[in-house]
Amino acid sequence: MIHACGGSSGSSSTDTSSNETPDTGGDTSTPEPLSACETNGTTATVGTNHGHPSPSIPAADVTEGTLKTYQVGAGSAGHTHSVTVPAASFDTLQAGTTVVITTNADNTGHTHAITVACA
Repeated sequence: MIHACGGSSGSSSTDTSSNETPDTGGDTSTPEPLSACETNGTTATVGTNHGHPSPSIPAADVTEGTLKTYQVGAGSAGHTHSVTVPAASFDTLQAGTTVVITTNADNTGHTHAITVACA
């Protein structure tokens, strides 16, 4: 009598009865709602103003939340300033809290406090 041999002498099986949930790779958490600043943008007020228009800080910049510099136009003041908004101030705005940031003197010898609030 001849017995056929083939393959390996051991046996292998795949266990398909696992109770683990497969990782789909997606984030199933619910995103946090956008703040008023991220939705509507901001209003900015120039303190001790003598003719400067208020800088515009758009909602997209608040959402992005990275350091940005804005120009405070000359208006009837005859000179400009710049104001740099750090990432931490954007975090504060995202939380719905007003921030006050000081402009650069830009060769004028004076600065202005810019109050930025959610629109």
